[in-house]
Amino acid sequence: MKNRHSLWLWIPVFLIILMAMMSLSVTLGAANITWQLVWQIILSNIPGFDQLIGETWDTSTETIVWNIRLPRVLLGAAVGAALALAGAIYQGVLRNPLADPFILGVSSGASFGAALVIVFGLQTLWLGQFTLPAVAFYSAL
Repeated sequence: MKNRHSLWLWIPVFLIILMAMMSLSVTLGAANITWQLVWQIILSNIPGFDQLIGETWDTSTETIVWNIRLPRVLLGAAVGAALALAGAIYQGVLRNPLADPFILGVSSGASFGAALVIVFGLQTLWLGQFTLPAVAFYSAL
């Protein structure tokens, strides 16, 4: 029981590390943008904080942070969380700490569906550019 309580104490630490890494990821790129400027731009786009922060940056910098880098970082975090959850579900359902999508054939089914789309040239037939991932998803099911 003691381990479970100490695990809950680590969650805020990991959340702070996650926020720091996401903040650092938004600053990295061809345009040199400091993390302080990144947080100013993010906070200025949140209602209530916009009046507290004076806008001292270019619109191109705001576009880079708000429309390009931040959505990619947030999507990467969401995909990572979804993959972690899927792995935990596999391990819980199969009661095997080494369980992965290859055990039930999910990966094989997805690759078979993707291969069928590629071999028969159906990439643009059904959903346009989303045909391949959609068929891979449904064949994984």
